[in-house]
Amino acid sequence: IAITQENQGLSRSRNKGADLATGEYLYFLDSDDFISPYAMEILYENISQSDSDLIYGDSIRFFDWDIRFDGLLKSEKAPRQQNFKATSYDPIAFVCLSGLYTVNVWRFMIRKKYWDNLPFQFIEGYHHEDCEFSNKMILLTREITYVNYVFHYYRQRKDSFSYALIDEKTITSAVSVVRSLHDFYEHQPFTTDEKMCYSTLISPDILRAVSFYNLYDRYFDKFLEDEIDHTFFHLKASIRLKHRVMYYLIRLNIKLASSFLRLKYSFPIFKMQFKSFIYNK
Repeated sequence: IAITQENQGLSRSRNKGADLATGEYLYFLDSDDFISPYAMEILYENISQSDSDLIYGDSIRFFDWDIRFDGLLKSEKAPRQQNFKATSYDPIAFVCLSGLYTVNVWRFMIRKKYWDNLPFQFIEGYHHEDCEFSNKMILLTREITYVNYVFHYYRQRKDSFSYALIDEKTITSAVSVVRSLHDFYEHQPFTTDEKMCYSTLISPDILRAVSFYNLYDRYFDKFLEDEIDHTFFHLKASIRLKHRVMYYLIRLNIKLASSFLRLKYSFPIFKMQFKSFIYNK
């Protein structure tokens, strides 16, 4: 079904498409990425043979100037990969112990019945909707199947949203995502292990929001503190040492912590821009 509508953002499009879908499974593909010719076939075969509500595969980043990936779009010449293995995980083991999980929703195929029973959809009107959705979705499932199969190709461009300049909506989106993730935590009957795992999951989102502190003016400083100060305990509860270290740095001097995080997050942007400049020359 092709749907034509006024641009209302990525989340609204995903939610509307999923609600109208009548198949057994859902998959969300971003418009500037692509998948391998046998991606849906392989994911479907493996999830349909399991009790999992989610199946998760591997992805590769590529650049517009990298010609190694040109031939992958020609399905008539692409052999079907055979030597991959499917493994089932419980959510905590997958998210906090396996080292496999990322929030990108395009790495998941989702059982439609599971989607229909979720008490939420993609948050609308904000950036970083994958972080908000995937982190809430992942711990509500009973089992996740992982396939060590590279099926998704993630395009990297210097003008993509991931490398965009910071603006007011970026800051308010980061805060809204943290607030939504914490509210979800407050209303779920999580076990102690699930709480610790969830705190680990959402700590990067808290740190992203902190990185914007003191970036604009005093209004945003106060806005950030008022909205997410009560969520900082998740950093201390995380199983990651780096999150716990940042908790104490934030409590000691939030301006210094923000400056450090801003530098950390800016480095990949500068690296991407430098590569683009070199290759485009």
